[in-house]
Amino acid sequence: MGCCIKMEMKKLKDNSLFWICLGIGTIFVFMSALYTEQLYYSELGSGGMLAVLENSNTESKENILAMQTLYNSWIGADKQSMGATMFYLLSPLIAALPFGWHFSEELHSGYLHVAVPFSGRRYYFIAKLLVSFFGGGMLMVLPQLFSVLITALYVPAIKSSVIYSPYTAIIHGDMFAELFYTHPLGYIMVVIAIDLVFGGLFAWLSLATAFFVHSRLVTVIAPLLLLLLADSAKTCLYYISYIEISPLNILHPMSAPNYVKGWVVLIWIFVLSTITSSVVLIRGCRREIF
Repeated sequence: MGCCIKMEMKKLKDNSLFWICLGIGTIFVFMSALYTEQLYYSELGSGGMLAVLENSNTESKENILAMQTLYNSWIGADKQSMGATMFYLLSPLIAALPFGWHFSEELHSGYLHVAVPFSGRRYYFIAKLLVSFFGGGMLMVLPQLFSVLITALYVPAIKSSVIYSPYTAIIHGDMFAELFYTHPLGYIMVVIAIDLVFGGLFAWLSLATAFFVHSRLVTVIAPLLLLLLADSAKTCLYYISYIEISPLNILHPMSAPNYVKGWVVLIWIFVLSTITSSVVLIRGCRREIF
């Protein structure tokens, strides 16, 4: 089992699509950071307001600073820039592309004739699931962590006040709302951890799709198509339920038009993980490779 994981990790390290997707995610982070930096130092941002308040008391300055902080300026809190919009919209494609593309090639090119006898059928597919989950999660997490670090260079990490909720879009009833206003850095880590899980599941979904279609293009865009379908389906619930069901909005903290509930997130994780892992293991172990 260990040899299988080492082999898959080496393939991940040499996977050019993985590094390309990571670079694309980083570009989106820079686009978001440029937008928030200009906003922060513009006349409408905290920098401009503080310039007016140079002779004011310390409490006034602290109140103004609390309106725009690291915790509502990193890419997860950016609700307007093109970089943030593109990153979260394309995140299913970014997380799935390196793994679905190469797995589809391995599945239909005869590579399994060599790999499976060497490592064992079950061990091969388990290792594939583990490494693809890790890699897909990293493609979601690393750009967001980089966004937190780069935003901290120019926006102070001041705890937000609940009276400034219109500036953060985190209100009573939102998932982890209390955590955001008490331990905002912990809130960021929790929502990034959720994105890590979804990133891994997007990679699993592309692996599962490869068993049913020969087209590598369809394999890699399947997670994006599924999420776009779920995003469209939520319109049927307007004026019936104000609970967010679209993973595209769940992945983007502080930007969902409806309330994000923890049980919705758990249902998505359970359904995606159960179906995709079962398909890969069952269809993989039963697949005729000789």
